[in-house]
Amino acid sequence: MVPNDIEGWGEQVLRAVGQGGGMGGGYNNNESSPFPPLPSNIPLSRLDESVSRILRLKRRLRMFDEPLLPSDARRFGVGSDSDRSAALEMARQSVALVRNVRSALPLPPGGGGDAVPTTTTTGEITKYKKRPYRVHVAGPTSDSLSYMSGGWSAEWQGAPDDSKLWYGATVRTAAEEVEGWEVTYGCGVDILGRDCDDADTMGAVASADAVILCLGEENYAEKRGDMRDLRLPWGQTEFVKRVREASGKNTKIVVVYFGGRPRLLGPIPPLADAILIAFLPGPDGGRAVVDIIAGATSPSGRLPVTYPKYSDGGGSPYWHPVTDMCTKGGGGGKRLPHYETTPCEVEWPFGHGLGYAEFSYSDLSVSGDEVVFAPPLVAARRRRGRRRSVGEDETQLAEGGDNVDGDGDNNDGDGDSSNNNNDGDGSVTVKITVTNEGKIPSSHSILFFVFDASRYVTPEYKRLHCVEMIRLDPGMTAEVACRVGPDDLRHVGPHDDSHFVLQPGMTFRVGVGPDADCRRNPGDGDGDDDEGSPCTEQIRLRVSSSSPEEEEGEEEDIAYVGACEAACAAWERSGCLAEEGDTTTTKGGGRRYYGKKNEPPGGMMDMERCWRMCASAAEENDPEGGYEGWGWNYVRCVESVSRRIAASSSTGAPHGGAECREMTALCRDIFWNPSDGGGGGAIAGAGNEWGTGGGSPPVGA
Repeated sequence: MVPNDIEGWGEQVLRAVGQGGGMGGGYNNNESSPFPPLPSNIPLSRLDESVSRILRLKRRLRMFDEPLLPSDARRFGVGSDSDRSAALEMARQSVALVRNVRSALPLPPGGGGDAVPTTTTTGEITKYKKRPYRVHVAGPTSDSLSYMSGGWSAEWQGAPDDSKLWYGATVRTAAEEVEGWEVTYGCGVDILGRDCDDADTMGAVASADAVILCLGEENYAEKRGDMRDLRLPWGQTEFVKRVREASGKNTKIVVVYFGGRPRLLGPIPPLADAILIAFLPGPDGGRAVVDIIAGATSPSGRLPVTYPKYSDGGGSPYWHPVTDMCTKGGGGGKRLPHYETTPCEVEWPFGHGLGYAEFSYSDLSVSGDEVVFAPPLVAARRRRGRRRSVGEDETQLAEGGDNVDGDGDNNDGDGDSSNNNNDGDGSVTVKITVTNEGKIPSSHSILFFVFDASRYVTPEYKRLHCVEMIRLDPGMTAEVACRVGPDDLRHVGPHDDSHFVLQPGMTFRVGVGPDADCRRNPGDGDGDDDEGSPCTEQIRLRVSSSSPEEEEGEEEDIAYVGACEAACAAWERSGCLAEEGDTTTTKGGGRRYYGKKNEPPGGMMDMERCWRMCASAAEENDPEGGYEGWGWNYVRCVESVSRRIAASSSTGAPHGGAECREMTALCRDIFWNPSDGGGGGAIAGAGNEWGTGGGSPPVGA
């Protein structure tokens, strides 16, 4: 991508096109500048190539599925009242209340501790009215639409001022609309922390019932937003300290942060009674924030990142490896080195977010103790079993009969006939009951995390799997469910970083809630006020390779090998994978049927043969385990060839013939070498006609 808002943009674009570029990255080009003629060394076909790549990408992204024509009425509805309402509601739901000491929020609608008499007539009852609730609004982002919107708003680096943002409400203007509030305003400090030349801010703070301090950072986009220090400007931090010192004993300090990333707040949190993290809610963010502060909306937002407390943990995600720990401090006379470790301290964890209603969890349950993965070869066997069942008892198959899932194979869909108590597709369902214990209706997000007990590759501490948002009236309950299947347990393996594989036999737990910790503090989730996190018992991943009985007898199990799965999937994508019932053209021009007892057509492969041969090669190379079948180098080779073969087909039908034979011819010398740790090496020309040097022929030979 080439920024085209620079001097000589036309020449820069031509240079980029000549070097393989495809699309400009800016939009501030001077349209009156003449575009230079295409040089003779850049053919028009080169531009066609760039355009074709862009169009192919858009097609893969399904951008042409619902074309938006210039005359489409929806184009003229952008920015309508319904759009504005939707944007405001999204902003309300995105703001996270992360601190609320002694229920400082919501602020009351009006009427402080003083009563103001309207008349003082002798001998009559004196009438009183509630005085307004005094709110002082201050801070560099408190009266700015631009700072609530950030970069790529109106301009690349964000709007330089509010003149280019034609709608919205700042925190100041939204607060001034709250009935019963008497609002004063003072800038205090600017975005860089420098004092503003405004009225006596501290005097207004001293007489206020509440102070809303809006902090934040400058607008930026891309490289221009890089920084070396995540701390807020020193002047903003000092301003919060001065406000706290000048405020009355009962004055509530509410801090709101606007910015595109979590900036370190340092000493600010303990100085504030309430803190809202709004990030960049857009021009209507001021109204969304004030709605929450005033109690018109109960906050339901949750932090989308781990909010750091120290600069050394600024980039630590919540799914960090279990081995990532911090050493305990050197206080108490302890000398270096520090051998004791502890979880790293953060300001607020991922998913943290408070509300005005309290929600409780109870009755955690799981539908089974196993997640079962059935390889594609098992599905092929089940298809053969179903065909035989139809011939034997078509009524039973059509109506389901006594089968668990009505597929004629007397099992629950995972390839064996044992009762593993899962959901029939190999997954399990985790359920929990949620109750609104508060006094107001409120929305609430339920987070389900997966905790892998152990893996060949160090597991994440936890990872988010399901998010469900519900809205409940006071006293109401709802059951929320999350399904975990085999594909949800995939991870990058030890010998390849471009595929997600499974590890048979691994165990895991599912925990509920942003603070769930099923490693250090697992609870049973029964709602009996135990201090542990709501966590399931250990659930096991099992790979099933058994199948219905064949005519020749029971099929033997085939071990799961990640590289075999990836290699056979590449064969399938190429169109060179034959299935029972496929036909191919013979040399004489006729059609040849591929059946259970026939070899697949020349150059082609079937799924079961692929898995069985690869697993057999794995056992020959390393019978002690840890093998990788034909190896990951072979996988990379067949993936490269299969992409070219698949791209040359306009129908996606099996090719047969020379193209499919290339899958073997080009990759047969690249196989797993025990000496390279499973990555794959060349073992060429030894031992047999396939050049594998070790036993089983490669696929499709």
